[in-house]
Amino acid sequence: MQQHVACQEGPQLRAAKSPATVIAYGGAAGGGKSFFQAWRAAKHYKVKGYSSALFRRVSTELTGSGSLFDECQGFYPALGAESTTRPLEFTWKNPFTRVEFRHLQHEGDERSHKSKQYAYIGFDEATDFTGAQFTFMLSRLRTTCGVKTQFGLTTNPDPDSYLRTWVDWWIAKDGFPYPERIGKIRYFVRIKDEVVWASSRDELAKYVEDPEHDIMSFTFIPSRVQDNKILMDKDPSYLGKLRSLPEVERQRFELGNWNAREAAGDFFQMQWFKQWGRTKLERALMLQDGPGSEIAYSVRWWDLAATPVKDGLVPGIERPIDFKAREPGSSSKDPDWTFGVRLDVTKDGRIIVGDVVAYRDTPGAIQAAIIQQAQEDGPKCTVGLWQDPGQAAIDQMERYKAALEAHANVEVMVASKNKTEYARAPSRAAYAGSLYYAVAPWNDKFFNQLQSYPEGVHDDAVDALSGAYDWVKRNPGGVGAYVSANRPLVQAATPREMQMYANPQEQDRLQVRTRGATNRFGHRTL
Repeated sequence: MQQHVACQEGPQLRAAKSPATVIAYGGAAGGGKSFFQAWRAAKHYKVKGYSSALFRRVSTELTGSGSLFDECQGFYPALGAESTTRPLEFTWKNPFTRVEFRHLQHEGDERSHKSKQYAYIGFDEATDFTGAQFTFMLSRLRTTCGVKTQFGLTTNPDPDSYLRTWVDWWIAKDGFPYPERIGKIRYFVRIKDEVVWASSRDELAKYVEDPEHDIMSFTFIPSRVQDNKILMDKDPSYLGKLRSLPEVERQRFELGNWNAREAAGDFFQMQWFKQWGRTKLERALMLQDGPGSEIAYSVRWWDLAATPVKDGLVPGIERPIDFKAREPGSSSKDPDWTFGVRLDVTKDGRIIVGDVVAYRDTPGAIQAAIIQQAQEDGPKCTVGLWQDPGQAAIDQMERYKAALEAHANVEVMVASKNKTEYARAPSRAAYAGSLYYAVAPWNDKFFNQLQSYPEGVHDDAVDALSGAYDWVKRNPGGVGAYVSANRPLVQAATPREMQMYANPQEQDRLQVRTRGATNRFGHRTL
């Protein structure tokens, strides 16, 4: 490749020259990981039949400022490539070669590549993927174009990811790489789902039929922002930004510590959040007034649970005489809560935890509460729900959407990564003083869960906050005006449905549906 798109001297060039089958590169922020992926994916663009694929966990991370596609757009056209958005890829016509951009949002998405073959595969932010996705895609590493196949894993440290076990030999007890092991190649084979390691191919020959081709190699080459001379010259303040992170994240992203793990209080502390004035006078005294302080839109995100406990029952629900709920603390396992966290966004972009509700009740009572809350929050408030994997959860969410979309915009999301990763974004925002909260009776319950995370018994409040914050960041202008049916649920329901609404056990068997209302698509509900 041309000199102006060559890898930088140091770890980046060392990774580019490594002959290992699998190259884990990075282990800290700002080390030039995205450029390495872009460069390596196009390394053999002049070889006829060459094909490579770069992956992020979700599709929205493939494009936009600082993305892989953006990185490639910086120099691929100079090499003669043309880009398309459907499918998202770069191609060269003579000879025909291709770099694809793909995602594996859900478990099992990797199976859609079972008939594919790639000479190079790159997982950017590799710890966002699952171990099963990595090992399956490793089997798609094949080509007939004659070049050596390789798999690139660019990553930041995560002590709880599958990748931590793969790089374990290179990492000392303090979480930092052994200097003398950096770039060393080790060999491995998989035997009945177990990875067997050795320092040479000969040691593994007894386990396979074809030692030359059945044995793969692996190396780890760390890189930190100080190794990225181009970035340091263009944006020397970036190092300071890394040093301003919460301590555990600074250990990971600046220093490259693979053992840094949050304890209680590392994710959230109440003192990081700023109070939001309850009245106009309070806001004026706190310099929070002005036209920009008006609420522009909101989202209430729900993390669901379904065990009735007497200290968390939904109020206003008529229950049968034989209805039973657990006593608080009556069992060794304390049931989870259903949390609904509402984030309000002002016209000038400030984010406020405006309201929090928490219940422990039957599925029917929880759904009734969510519907009623959607009506109270109003049409400017989107309703969001985490969806668990599996068909039963899909069916449950379809029922929720059918019941809610006459009253609010509804979004359902399946977690594409460990929910701890979702919690990092609001954690950083809180640490930076960018999150506010309304003073209210729910404060203690909410912040007690936040401050005990991740060691506490419950994470429901954190998951609800994380979902809401993720939605706000993905929808910076909200979703526009929403025209609701403007009628209470009980007025839009039949007498039979009103009876079910009042009886959560009945509602569990047949969900409440509004009749005669019009949803946002102009369709009348059944």
